[in-house]
Amino acid sequence: SVHAGAVADDGAVIAFPGESGRGKSTLVAACVGAGLDYVSDEALLVDHETATVVPYPKPIQLDARSLQLLGRAELADNRDDDEDDVFVSAQSIGGAAATTDPPLRLRHVVVPTVDAATGTPELRPLSRSHILVALLRASFNHHLAPEQAFDLVHRLADGARAWKLRIGDPNEAAELIATQLARPGPAAGSAP
Repeated sequence: SVHAGAVADDGAVIAFPGESGRGKSTLVAACVGAGLDYVSDEALLVDHETATVVPYPKPIQLDARSLQLLGRAELADNRDDDEDDVFVSAQSIGGAAATTDPPLRLRHVVVPTVDAATGTPELRPLSRSHILVALLRASFNHHLAPEQAFDLVHRLADGARAWKLRIGDPNEAAELIATQLARPGPAAGSAP
């Protein structure tokens, strides 16, 4: 398991690994709003035997600022008086949870960086070695069986591409992900 947000399109998973507070849940919610299926905002779970992704569609945890950035401030009315965050389902933001039919396979690892100074998102290709670093660094349990974890991450990297995403507006970043990675046009997808 890897600390990551993840969405999918027709079985192709896009993962956003990283620490807490980096905007993963906000980006995942924006991607779900842009039409991608919800896998998780917290954990990328991968089956060791099949290298397929197992959905973990718990409610998405968003704070008031995230709801404001997403243009969904009205959802803040759903939180408990003693809670700062609200928990929303994929359906409540216009999306659906991913299923395992077709099987979910990791196709893109996106390393997000938040840049509030610009509203323009940018998606740049990275080498596949960034996949190994990003997934192992964010892994919850690689220390339990390090050789198996490295082997699995290597298998995942063979079938995936790595990207760096500069996020300004999360909704625009989600639209960029949807058009360039999930439903790419003829000129997209040419990165290493």
